[in-house]
Amino acid sequence: MTNTECFVYSLSHFQSDQRGFEIVMTTGKTLKEQLTSIRNRNFAKSAMVQPVSQVAFECESGDTQSAFLTAQKEVLKWVARRAGRRLPDKAWDGQTFDLADAGSQRTAAVAIEEPRYWAVRFDDADKEVAQRTWTTEISIGIAPNSNTLFGCRLFCAALGDNPPFSPTIPGVVKQIIGCVNAKLDGRRITETAWAVNDRVDVDKLVALLLNPTRKRPVYVLSIPEHDSTPLISADILACDIVGVAHIAVLSPAAAFELTNALGREFSVFNGAVRTYQVNFDPESDEPSRHPLALAQSIRNWPGDGKEGFADFLVRQALRTSVASRQAMEDDLPPFIIAQAISRRQAQEKAKKENKSDAELLELAVDETEALQKALQEQKEMHDGLLEIADREQRQVIGERDAARANAARLRSRIICLEQALKAQGVKSEIETPETFEDLQEWESQHLSGAVVILNRAYRAAKKSRLENIKLAYQALLVLRDHYVPMRREGGPDKQKAYKAALEELRLEESPSFSGARASEQGDEYFVQYNGRKRLLDRHLKRSNARDERYAFRLYFFWDEETQQAIVGWFPSHLTTRIS
Repeated sequence: MTNTECFVYSLSHFQSDQRGFEIVMTTGKTLKEQLTSIRNRNFAKSAMVQPVSQVAFECESGDTQSAFLTAQKEVLKWVARRAGRRLPDKAWDGQTFDLADAGSQRTAAVAIEEPRYWAVRFDDADKEVAQRTWTTEISIGIAPNSNTLFGCRLFCAALGDNPPFSPTIPGVVKQIIGCVNAKLDGRRITETAWAVNDRVDVDKLVALLLNPTRKRPVYVLSIPEHDSTPLISADILACDIVGVAHIAVLSPAAAFELTNALGREFSVFNGAVRTYQVNFDPESDEPSRHPLALAQSIRNWPGDGKEGFADFLVRQALRTSVASRQAMEDDLPPFIIAQAISRRQAQEKAKKENKSDAELLELAVDETEALQKALQEQKEMHDGLLEIADREQRQVIGERDAARANAARLRSRIICLEQALKAQGVKSEIETPETFEDLQEWESQHLSGAVVILNRAYRAAKKSRLENIKLAYQALLVLRDHYVPMRREGGPDKQKAYKAALEELRLEESPSFSGARASEQGDEYFVQYNGRKRLLDRHLKRSNARDERYAFRLYFFWDEETQQAIVGWFPSHLTTRIS
């Protein structure tokens, strides 16, 4: 039994004593003080590893070997300037080496012949924080399309204190980008932002946004009216997060074209900045998944305004890069895994060459040690990621709860104002547009706080052939003026008023589907709202005609949390058994 185990065992016998941790041992220290001391010594043996940034891209070249060797030589130059000792000759030949001499930074590389793969690992002790080390891992391999794959990971390992730091990307990444034709999601990587000025540029931007294989976010910075540049420096941002995100600057004219292409709900203009995440689908996505920061928010951003917002974008991009760690590891395994693979191959080669049992045993021991080390590093990395995720989750939950509370207060305020206006007999006439082109703006002016129209419904409306467009707007107002109050307040009077309003427009409300039939048409009757999949379980209808010019349908559901009607599709039919 170890000392710690004996201590814990003895401690269990003291727990029934009323004095508990205040029992004083022969050392003169309380039990609590001794336990804290042992705990600190025990935990100090294991480092907390925190991923900082991760870059992965392809290097195109007419000659497969050319890009691989160019990248390898540039990496070795970068490592040589920091290693503290001269690299061995075999390092420059692309072979496996391990430099751990006194006075040098721990540097090692592993080379695998088949499939061709080379990885280097470099440890750099923090010059200001004791027992904190920065580890850079660089990997180079060959993709199935014969292009060269380049990857760079930066980790922070701390045995003791780990004060906050500003995340960065190792300078070797920019060095490589300057020497090869580096591409991310099919676009050439540069240290400057992409200027999107006209319709042709917008078409290319939309193609990138909608690309289902895109692996990195796109930050689109719009230019304020009567200005020539965005609120934050796009080129500095592009340089700070080169290789982990796309940076585009949208001119006012291009912003108008992008709005036409994606809809107002996913637009960005007049100094605002939007982050388009991967797997972007304007047909089904929620705008909140692709956050928009308005110009006023950027100017008043906590912590130095515009500079603070730029720093936030950098941290967000680098945090997102490490969140996709597994995707990179599928193509570019970490150094420790590559090392274990190399040793396994050496063992298999030795068996084929009929090496002695002693040599085989030594290789087997080396492989076992490498696998154990890989397992320990993966555990430390996992613990580090869990700590980061837990911290961010607590922050997000706090912000979400605060936002929900504020939204609830605003809704209550709106309801009170509406009731006050009704009590005073104030009723304003609402014009119903003749087309659906300005539906989003009309909704924001007349439906806010009561009815939400999802982007999928906007797009359906703009494509519809309905002739009685006025009916569609009137139906939305019925939801606002009668359905929502009926759900919020209840009572027979509200129900009667709602029914009368429907009858006046010759509309009928009924379930859209029930039970298992809801999934007969796949996801057609489901939408994403507030991060959840929701069923469009109710609909308003008029006429059973199948001709879209005359039939009307409005599919929606009631959201209990926000006390609003959520419209997911209108004004045409969704698919049914008889469609």
